[in-house]
Amino acid sequence: VAGRSDVGLVRGSNEDCLHLDETNGVFAVCDGMGGHQAGEVASMMAADIIDIVFNDFKQEFYQDKRLALDNPLPYLGQTLLKAIRVANRAIFNKAVEKQTLMGMGTTIVALALEKDTLSIAHVGDSRAYRLLDRSIEPLTIDHSWIAEVQQSQNISEQEAASVVGKNVITRALGVRDTVEVDYRMVKVKPGDKFMICSDGLCGFAD
Repeated sequence: VAGRSDVGLVRGSNEDCLHLDETNGVFAVCDGMGGHQAGEVASMMAADIIDIVFNDFKQEFYQDKRLALDNPLPYLGQTLLKAIRVANRAIFNKAVEKQTLMGMGTTIVALALEKDTLSIAHVGDSRAYRLLDRSIEPLTIDHSWIAEVQQSQNISEQEAASVVGKNVITRALGVRDTVEVDYRMVKVKPGDKFMICSDGLCGFAD
């Protein structure tokens, strides 16, 4: 497992936050948004809550009926979804309490590896990929305006690249008190490699 983040050549601060937990097999990339370093606060809160849940309260979260999910999922996948939902509420409440943080939020893409099953959960336009010998397999679909347009109107990647407002995301943690988290499971084969990244890398990965 390896992780790296870079502020790049455009912005003055880095609002990305990585969570790499090899002990529990849980990994996440969070890309914050919001002015006055609020995005940095949101992404860090999301990563910290996932860390606390899996290292201190994993069993309690799994058994808590107040956080119950509609469908039965693998142990780590279910715990991950619950942790993301709690992170969303915590970020939202923090923004309500502190005016300088109003409007903050963060995307998240997270993996939980359990034996040969990989749970993938995401909100926003951070992505997960499976790296193949000669290609890259996307494992998530962006929660963005342009992704929705592409799906509904069947426009090409080239056409989408020239659309004004293509970077507007339609879902993020902390924007509302509840959030819909996309979730899927994939079977892991020997030799599989996976990558999760923020939108700062997605254009190159495509």
